[in-house]
Amino acid sequence: MKFSKPSQLFLVSSLGLVVATFLSACQLVTIDYLYLASAGSGTGSDGQLQTFAVDSETGALRTGPAAVSSGGVNPVALAVSPNYQNVYVANAGSDSVVHFAANYNGGLTKQDAISTASSPVALAVNQAGTSLFVLSGTASATLTEYAISSSGAIGAVTAQQTLALPGYTGDPLAPTGIVSLANNKAVYVTVYDQAAYNPGGAVTSTANPGWVFGFTVGSGGALAATLGSPYKAGVKPSGLAADPTSRFVYVTDFASNQLIGYGIQSSGLLNFLINGPFRTGAEPSGVAIDPRGLYMYASNALDSSVSAYLIDLNTGTPSAAINPTGSATNATDTQPIAIAVDPALGRFVYTANYLGNSVSGFQLDPNAGTLKQSQATPYPADLHPTALAIAPHGNHSIQSVTPWNPAIQNWNKKPNLFGWAFSCRPVCMQLTGLSGGHPFPQLPLSRLLNQMERQDCHHDEEDIADPRIEARQTQPGQEMRIMNHVPHVEVEQVETIACLTHEDQRPCAQSVRQRIVACESKHNATKERHQQSIVQQRVRHSGPERQ
Repeated sequence: MKFSKPSQLFLVSSLGLVVATFLSACQLVTIDYLYLASAGSGTGSDGQLQTFAVDSETGALRTGPAAVSSGGVNPVALAVSPNYQNVYVANAGSDSVVHFAANYNGGLTKQDAISTASSPVALAVNQAGTSLFVLSGTASATLTEYAISSSGAIGAVTAQQTLALPGYTGDPLAPTGIVSLANNKAVYVTVYDQAAYNPGGAVTSTANPGWVFGFTVGSGGALAATLGSPYKAGVKPSGLAADPTSRFVYVTDFASNQLIGYGIQSSGLLNFLINGPFRTGAEPSGVAIDPRGLYMYASNALDSSVSAYLIDLNTGTPSAAINPTGSATNATDTQPIAIAVDPALGRFVYTANYLGNSVSGFQLDPNAGTLKQSQATPYPADLHPTALAIAPHGNHSIQSVTPWNPAIQNWNKKPNLFGWAFSCRPVCMQLTGLSGGHPFPQLPLSRLLNQMERQDCHHDEEDIADPRIEARQTQPGQEMRIMNHVPHVEVEQVETIACLTHEDQRPCAQSVRQRIVACESKHNATKERHQQSIVQQRVRHSGPERQ
């Protein structure tokens, strides 16, 4: 069948338009889904959970699947399971916690719910994905631990602690925040004494107003108060965060415009960091730490801004040196009351703006920690957003950015063993899973080399500029492999990953070096055989030379 020339031109133009549309659409790669809890349309109505898709290149948000009811009134807190397949929302107005399953496209489907004895205020899921911690109360504070099934369903109560100040047991405590350590060994909650801090009213207690309660998590989820708990925490603690290596805890003090830092001892005991507390903007409401534990960000409700800090990896001391001109540099929409860093790339920061009815977005410079506003920010949202949480896109690579270990962070001064961008880097680094303690898979060398021959390794300019080493898996539960975007990675940086949780750093690092050298040697031999095979194939297919 033949086409006339006008028909051929029309066909070519149409195909070109389709291809162009397809390529344009492909540029919008969703790296995360951002979940936002909002009050809803009016008093007494159910809250709303919105889903936004995060663009991997710019961090810009676009509307995802349709919003769903939060399953109750006045949602105030969100938590996501470690496998990113379950989302939990605390509805303060209806004394309930509701469990949603996160669908492949970011949509939420209600699964089950529990009723709480009083208003839930904050939620946390442990890194093992086996426990949901619920902090509840208005004039009293209770920490309740629930079992979580493999499907994410909320089960029975496994432990419960009623919080009271020693010597002031009758004082009403208002709970504000909760965090579960990444090592699953402890959980911390913040409260303030309403009898000691009562703006506009009478003060009837001489107690310190702000406190952090600490609990170790034992066998079967048993909770036991840490030595010295509770710990003083300023006047009105609001936001609470722990670094990914479980060595430091940070609390924002809403009333004193400051950030309080603590070092975590092996027993779970907290000690104040030196040189603290540290200044924030006006009325800091929330705090978040990037996945590497290098940078920290605090949302300032009154300033409508974000303060940025560099964390000293040895002491935990936060420095505002990366934002020397003041917190107003990182302007948000009106009254940000919650903040989060995306877990997929660790390159984007978002705030939920209560009076702005929006989400503000920032691009995070992974080399400096500085922020710049993302494209088209702020993004319109439902009425009075109160909380946000982020989950990597299920169809995209899930990436866990490994925190740096200060014990060996200064060893990286020797020449690099690799020096070329090929599959050996991700494959060899997968061997670091053999060092013990780190949750990377342990795969036989033969299998790794076979996998190496099937893979290509490519880098774009953005990847090369990103000095992070990441663990990726294409779907939850599938084989994980280690990727490195630094074209000239040094062995010591690989050792840092392998020995992150090893008690004896130096022997571990030496062992990893030997494994990497062996992998490099075997890969060179494999690469040479592969190149020889290509040459032989070319000779066979080319035939005799033409005269």
